[in-house]
Amino acid sequence: MGKSLQSLSLAFLYQDFWPLLIIIPHFLDNFWQEEILRFFNSSEKPEIQVFSGFSNKISKTAKILIFPYEIAAKNIEKLQDLKPQFVICDEIGPFANQKSNISKILMPFLQKIKHLVLISSPISLESPKDFFPALQLLRPAVFKDFRLFVERYCEIKQSNFGLGCEYCGYRNSQELKVLLNALGFSRKRKNEYMLELKEKNRKIINLTIENHRFLKVFK
Repeated sequence: MGKSLQSLSLAFLYQDFWPLLIIIPHFLDNFWQEEILRFFNSSEKPEIQVFSGFSNKISKTAKILIFPYEIAAKNIEKLQDLKPQFVICDEIGPFANQKSNISKILMPFLQKIKHLVLISSPISLESPKDFFPALQLLRPAVFKDFRLFVERYCEIKQSNFGLGCEYCGYRNSQELKVLLNALGFSRKRKNEYMLELKEKNRKIINLTIENHRFLKVFK
């Protein structure tokens, strides 16, 4: 089962804490709508509201609200008034930079959420330093100090500009894996989730360009 369906399965068990808030990158809004409709039976499909701009008003009857990260940050007061108790954040790469506006606005809000699910692809979080903010959101009592964490679990290299250090790669990775598993974190490696994907289909599609101005550009 994919990450999104696993998250929806967990949220389904906690419907008493809905409306369900899902925060995602812009490009995943259609995907999540399809996953939700695929997960629920036709007779049980909840009302979904997808936000695309600042002017949207939150529906009182919607059971699932989908916000892109940028729109969620701009509508933070509306989300605070909503007081959601179950939130799913997909592709949490934006939180890797704790100094970004999205992190500064959304992370304090997410720290107060009763039930929080954070999911991401391995590609967007390449080093332990990238997912420390997520660990801190989920287990603030355990992951308190960024510097101690990266010095323990990241490779330390001199900066190219000679100013300070850079943290990259993994160190003590087996220890980190045991720690995260003990705390309930789940991570799939590429060889595990590739087995669940369908085979790639490649097609060549020939296009006819009738506008001569475009033909000149392609010559």
